[in-house]
Parts: sequence; structure tokens; C-alpha cells
Amino acid sequence: MRKFQLLFVLFFTNPTIGCSTQPENLMFETNGLSQTEWQKLQDECDYEAKKATASAPINIAHYRWKDIYIRCLEAHGTKLLGPQQ
Repeated sequence: MRKFQLLFVLFFTNPTIGCSTQPENLMFETNGLSQTEWQKLQDECDYEAKKATASAPINIAHYRWKDIYIRCLEAHGTKLLGPQQ
């Protein structure tokens, strides 16, 4: 019973549990960023998007996170090319 309660609390209090926090196969034009710089930018935008969606209802948190994540990357000079084929 204790394990169930813990899982219930974790699932319903953290909107990112059970959701992918990386956009599905999206390609960006990185404008010559090194792999290290690109990873740092992705981590920064992931963090900012998580902060912004922390209080969002669980059913739309991922959609809001994805939109903010993409906008953050684009604000830093990358361009969304679309889904990876």
C-alpha cells in the first residue's frame, strides 16, 4: 500500500513523469554550434520550459513544455526544420 501511495503522489504532483521531455525527432539548424554548445543550449531550454510549465495542468503540460522548449531554442538562433524523417 505504501508503494502505491508513493507512486500516486509522484505521478500526480510531477507533470513530467510519464511524459517525454524531449521533442519527438525534431530537427534544428544549429548554425555551427559545437556538440557541447548544442547540448548546453538544449539543457538550458529544457530547464526553462520545465520551470514555466511546473504549475500547468497535467493533461497539457507536455504540449506547453514542447512549445516553450522550441521557442527558447529559436530565440537562441536555431531554426526548427521540422520532424526527422
